[in-house]
Amino acid sequence: MSAKLNSGETLPIVVPGDANGSGTVNSADIRAVQQAILGEAELSGVYEIAADVDRNGRVDTHDLLLVIRMFREEG
Repeated sequence: MSAKLNSGETLPIVVPGDANGSGTVNSADIRAVQQAILGEAELSGVYEIAADVDRNGRVDTHDLLLVIRMFREEG
């Protein structure tokens, strides 16, 4: 997701837990975080920032638990 400013500049919008950029936290985000933790996929840029829910500088199992919690609260 992104926002366009009056100046014409486009800025990314980071939704915590939204590791795939869909705008909401869903089961695909849970899978993306799982794959990143297992080394099956790599998250970078705004997707990595969104997946690092606890803001400790790395995507780990604590982030996965937080994304699952967010998914359950939204659903």
